[in-house]
Amino acid sequence: MEEGTDGAEDAEVAVVVGPRESVRDSTSTPGEVAHAATITPKRIAPPPYLTFAKVSRQISSSPVGLHACKDQTMSAYLIVNYDVENPDLYKEYQGGAAAALRLGSECDVLVLDPESNQVEGEGAGKQTVVLKFGSMEKAKEIYESGEYQAIVGTRHAATSKHFAVLVNGFG
Repeated sequence: MEEGTDGAEDAEVAVVVGPRESVRDSTSTPGEVAHAATITPKRIAPPPYLTFAKVSRQISSSPVGLHACKDQTMSAYLIVNYDVENPDLYKEYQGGAAAALRLGSECDVLVLDPESNQVEGEGAGKQTVVLKFGSMEKAKEIYESGEYQAIVGTRHAATSKHFAVLVNGFG
């Protein structure tokens, strides 16, 4: 699959049914061979969240399985969850965080949900934010930068039940 494609591929599939013994119907005689057919499947693009096919193919064809992914540059996601207790202080955090996180250039906001629904565990907050970075290294560099560390304490002071995790994604 080439870079920039949506994962769908056009292909012709040749189907040949063997001796009629394996596919008996009222018109077949023993030893008779069925006709070959060529089928062109309809091109269907997968939804955007299923574009990990390239990584899956590399994993399945690698003798080391998942370890093959370590050689690939994968996106990283910062997932943060909390309850906002002080909206004014939280607005101050938002004002400084956008520049510190390099939103729009090195970081994208994928989710900002102030009414998250907890379905497992205990003590999760209502607000969830998911940020996407080009790599785990870039995510750590930005998160640990002096610029972001100077403002993240404001979020901590404005929120409760907060947690944050950095996770690897597919490609």
